[in-house]
Amino acid sequence: MAPGADGNLVLVFRLALRLSREHEESDDETGRSSTAVGLNGDRLHINRVRADYHDEIQRLDDLVNESFEYATRALSYLDQIQRISR
Repeated sequence: MAPGADGNLVLVFRLALRLSREHEESDDETGRSSTAVGLNGDRLHINRVRADYHDEIQRLDDLVNESFEYATRALSYLDQIQRISR
């Protein structure tokens, strides 16, 4: 496992919770960006369940990297939503 990967994974999963809350509060006018936030948030949640409840995780580094990708995408979509809402 990469140094600090477990701490980074915790941060990503906290972000997943924030993303799911922000997705629930977003307007319908933001359309696809809002849906994309939800999809990436759901994917983060699935990874969190894997990390929390499975005794062993094959390729943990891949799970961490994948989770960061989902988080990065979701943040990008949230940024788009914020710009649309202004």
